[in-house]
Formats: sequence, structure tokens, C-alpha cells
Amino acid sequence: MAGTPRLVTAQLDPADIFETPRSVLEAEDFSREQKIAVLRHWAYHAGQPANAQDRNARLALLEEILMTLSDLGIGTGFIEPM
Repeated sequence: MAGTPRLVTAQLDPADIFETPRSVLEAEDFSREQKIAVLRHWAYHAGQPANAQDRNARLALLEEILMTLSDLGIGTGFIEPM
């Protein structure tokens, strides 16, 4: 994984850098491809099994991520980490 420290952190844990998935779109220091990679990583981890109490929050987050990817012109089929 190469890139700036901010990009590396965003790829490891997007929530450390971005308040919401939509805020990834505003990152002027990331290319379109980097934004997509960050969002895909976030979606992959948001979709991981969680306890029942956490499930609704994860589903809402996943929906927001998929909508943001759609705004970037990416289909919302199977999400695979990059």
C-alpha cells in the first residue's frame, strides 16, 4: 500500500480520516481511484458480521457507502477489498 500517510490511514481505517462516507468525495488530495479504494475497504468492513445491537448502524453505514460509490459511477455489486 503506497501513498501519503493520510491515504494509508484512510485505507486502513477510513473512519479515522472521514466523518462520513460522503466526505470521501470532498477529499481533494485523493484521486477518484483512491476514493473508490477507500470506500470499498470501508464497505467491506462495514459488511462484516456484528452483534445484533450494532447491525442496524452497520447496515445504514453500508447503504451510505454504496450510494457514495454509485455517485462515483461504480456499481454496487459484490464489494471486495482492494
